[in-house]
Amino acid sequence: CRDASAPVAIRHFDSLLRSLAFTDGHRPEVVLRIGEIVSSKAVSQWLSACAGAGTTVISSRPYGRNIDPESIADFQFDEPGVISALVDRCGETAVDTAWLASWSRADQRGAQAVQAAIEAGPQPNEIGIAQACVYGVPAGGALVASASMPIRDVEWFGPNRGDITLVANRGANGIDGVVATAVGVALTGQPTICLIGDVAFLHDSSTLIALSKRAIDLTVVVTNNDGGAIFSFLPQHELLDAHEYEELFGTPHGTDLESLVRSHGIVVEQFTGALQAPHGVRVVVAHTNRAENLELHRRVHASVNTALESPAG
Repeated sequence: CRDASAPVAIRHFDSLLRSLAFTDGHRPEVVLRIGEIVSSKAVSQWLSACAGAGTTVISSRPYGRNIDPESIADFQFDEPGVISALVDRCGETAVDTAWLASWSRADQRGAQAVQAAIEAGPQPNEIGIAQACVYGVPAGGALVASASMPIRDVEWFGPNRGDITLVANRGANGIDGVVATAVGVALTGQPTICLIGDVAFLHDSSTLIALSKRAIDLTVVVTNNDGGAIFSFLPQHELLDAHEYEELFGTPHGTDLESLVRSHGIVVEQFTGALQAPHGVRVVVAHTNRAENLELHRRVHASVNTALESPAG
């Protein structure tokens, strides 16, 4: 995760880059992109816009692979040794701190707007649950974030923490095997929290077999909104009538997750807010609403934009 002690770690970058009030005044001369691309569409669109306006984009090739889906990189390099050389060349002291200061001020204003919107929203809500999961991992532990909304909520709104490991599967079918991945991480000895949606949890429910016998510290937090929440954010949500949308994309399952978990002899609890450090195996279920989740995300981004448009922003 992002290091909380690093002043260069901008926590609410996704919301900032959705605001024209911010992006119009923050177009860099050079972008150095290291590692895999982030899941944020706002970042990808901003980078493409910057590249089209003359920004030089330098991109790494993690594992020797070309990671440039927008074809915007002016230069590419293989990672080993290059990053260390760049750090040595640049030094540790910034020549001009005004650029970083402007990002940090915007991030602080964004943080206030985000938290106010979350606290005013329905409780529990999926953004707050993601934050609780990041806060709940003890130092040296791990957070496994499932595909779709969990990894996005962690990436967009999670607190900066450099003392834990973040694990997330990437791929065409990212919801497959998430619980099994979390078990594997916990087997390394790290206390582990897994944040997962109900559909991904059901896809991998066979991993619950004999899980109660494992000598691991694993808490699985399931956001149960009875279906696939991420599709509410995509065009098909508006293009289809309600019945077609639910049948094809919402896919409500109606499964009693608590009973499913208990049938495997695993402790199940309801989400109440803060999470305790993982001890043994347990599942925490948080009941949420897809429509409310969509509205909350819209309200959060709008609140950040309003904050950045104010004269003090």
